[in-house]
Amino acid sequence: MPLQVAKVKNAVRRELPKFGIIGILNPIETVLELRGGLALTGGANTIEIQLHKCRIGTSGQHIMASELAQVITDYFSRPGSKPIILTDPIIKDKNGVCDISIKDQVNFWLDLPDILVDIINDPQKLIYVDMDLNLIRQVAKLSRQQIFPWEKVIVSQHYTANTPQDSELRQILCEMETTKALAGIVLTTLAKDEGDVVQLERLYKNRTDKRPLIAFAKGEAGQSSQIECLTTWGGAGTYAYIGGRGKSTNGMLTVEEMSEIPRVREALGRKKK
Repeated sequence: MPLQVAKVKNAVRRELPKFGIIGILNPIETVLELRGGLALTGGANTIEIQLHKCRIGTSGQHIMASELAQVITDYFSRPGSKPIILTDPIIKDKNGVCDISIKDQVNFWLDLPDILVDIINDPQKLIYVDMDLNLIRQVAKLSRQQIFPWEKVIVSQHYTANTPQDSELRQILCEMETTKALAGIVLTTLAKDEGDVVQLERLYKNRTDKRPLIAFAKGEAGQSSQIECLTTWGGAGTYAYIGGRGKSTNGMLTVEEMSEIPRVREALGRKKK
C-alpha cells in the first residue's frame, strides 16, 4: 500500500545540499540558551539542534515546541541565517539502544505544532530533519504517512560503541541509500584505531548514489576522519561542537578548532589566515 502524504505542503525538488561544518548546539535546555547559541555559531556553515537535548515539552521548564518554532522563525527572519538541521528526539546508550520507542518517535514528529511543521515544509527555508534509519524503516508500518517532504529528510545511523566490520558498514549504507530521504546520509561510528578510520574512508569509494554523504568516526582515534571526510574523501560536511560542549566525551573538535584547520578552510573556499 503506498504511503499517504501527511502534513506535506509545497514539496519541490531542490539542489542537493552541501552542509560544510555542521555546528552542534548541545546541550540546550532553555529558550535563552537556544537563542544565545544561534547567535554564537561562528564558523559553522549549518546548525544542528538536537531536539532530545531541548527537552521539548508542553509545560514547566521544558522548551515547548511552539517556543522552538518562534525561535526558528525569528532566526530565519534575520539576514545571514544559516541552514538548520533538527534531529529526532532519541538518546542511545553505549549499546545503541534508544530510550524511547519507535512509536513514540513517530508520534513526536506527527504531533509537532503546525507552525513548526510549516517552517520545515517551506521550500524556501533551508531547514532539514535528521531521522534515524530505524525510524524511517518503521514510518510506513506504524503511521502509513510521509511526515515531511523527502527533500527535507536526512537519514542517519550512529554506532556509539564501535565501528562494525566493513561488510556490515557497506550493508547499512546500501540500506540507507534505498530510503527515500533525499537531503543526505549520515553514518557515524566510534573508532578504536586507524583501521576503523580506513573502513569509513572506503564507504566513499565507487558510490553511484548522488545524495550527500557524511561518514566519519568519533573518539580520539577517529578525529582525523572528522577532517578528512570534508577535505579529502568527498563528504558533504562534518560535525563539530559550538562552544566546545561535548568535546571531552567523544573526541570531536569545536567549530573554532575545525575552522582554523587550513585544509578545512580551503575545502570551504575560505581565505587562508
